[in-house]
Parts: sequence; C-alpha cells; structure tokens
Amino acid sequence: HLDQGALLPARIMMWGYQRLFERLMTHGFGLPRPRPRLTRGEKLRMAAFALGIAPVPQASPSRT
Repeated sequence: HLDQGALLPARIMMWGYQRLFERLMTHGFGLPRPRPRLTRGEKLRMAAFALGIAPVPQASPSRT
C-alpha cells in the first residue's frame, strides 16, 4: 500500500513533464526547435493539484 500523500508531488511533476514530452514529440528533436514550456493555465492547474483544489488525473499510458 502506497502513501498517496507522499506520492502527490511526484504525480504532479509527472503530469507537467508529460505535457512537455508531448510537445517535444509533436515538434521533433531537430534543431532549431522552440523550447517546450508549460502555459500559464497548466502552471495554475499544477498549483491547484498541489493545493488539493483539483484532483491529479491518472497517468495516461505512454504512446510508443
């Protein structure tokens, strides 16, 4: 049994990094490329996750 409270920061970071990874996959890894960034809305959503205002979504299966 895992302590869900202890896992919360990792789940929030995973959510944000998943967004960045999806952008890298969309735009490719070739140079030059724009630096992937989270939008203001995504950052606010992560803050809401951390404050317990919104539930952190379950991780989606990776697309390979």
